[in-house]
Amino acid sequence: MANRKGPRPPGVNKGGRPSHKPTQKTRTDVSVMCFAGIPQAMIGKILKIDSDTLAKHYRDELDTALAQRVALVAGALHKNAMNGNVAAQIFVMKTQGSRIAKGAWRETMQLTGEDGTPLMPAPATAPPVVQLIFTDDPEPEPAVSNVPK
Repeated sequence: MANRKGPRPPGVNKGGRPSHKPTQKTRTDVSVMCFAGIPQAMIGKILKIDSDTLAKHYRDELDTALAQRVALVAGALHKNAMNGNVAAQIFVMKTQGSRIAKGAWRETMQLTGEDGTPLMPAPATAPPVVQLIFTDDPEPEPAVSNVPK
């Protein structure tokens, strides 16, 4: 076929790949993959599109997926907490309670006694050393020693 010069007639295929057309399923898939932390280059490979095409058609999903999914999880957590799920209630209070009232929930771990002394004295002797000895003997004697070699 001879090279044409000038525009193609209307309705004639330009050649190349067909343009990508996003669907609700691919939008949801992109959102879920973003929330899961999958890199955009890998999302493009999964959808079999270039990363530029991904950015062009899914910019909103790429920019807001994490916030939207966290909001959905927070809503489910809130519903569980309000329905009496004690674990959900504790989690909400631990993570959000102090934002409302200082000291609403505070966990501390005491690493010393009240006067600053250690809670437990240091061990006076080293713990026993266990040696494993591999032998052909069907009933070997266990070897335990308090003295490291």
